[in-house]
Amino acid sequence: MIQNGHDKHKSNNVDQKQDDALAQIAQQHEIQMEQHGFVVHLVLPSEESGWANYHTHGLDISRNHLDFQIVLPIQPETAHAIFWSLTRRIDAGEVFHDNELIDDVIQYYPIKLLKTKEFDREIFRILLPDANGLFADDNECDLLYAQQTTAVVE
Repeated sequence: MIQNGHDKHKSNNVDQKQDDALAQIAQQHEIQMEQHGFVVHLVLPSEESGWANYHTHGLDISRNHLDFQIVLPIQPETAHAIFWSLTRRIDAGEVFHDNELIDDVIQYYPIKLLKTKEFDREIFRILLPDANGLFADDNECDLLYAQQTTAVVE
């Protein structure tokens, strides 16, 4: 299809705006890495799967620790607070392990870490308990919470 000069100029403006936005995101990423040693990506739940993909990048470099991921569709601010709570504990010398129950991250119940893969990297998936404090390994666990262990995110 032949574009007239106006349409081509309009297309170039859109491309330039996208390039500028991506450059700004990359710059913010770099600033966050310099200031905090990690960044948080909050990928909101998709309509298809219903799962979120809230995750960190950079803990492996700055703190020699696996990055974290939450797939349960919780408030992004809550996920961010959980990541920061765990990161502060790493900074204080705590080392986390696969299948570990960790107290004092959320109110009333522990969370659990599950070593898994996100694309090509190993991470700790943070498993949140259901309203009764149960995890997937308990037959009475709420189905949504039980499925955190096997959720596939994109």
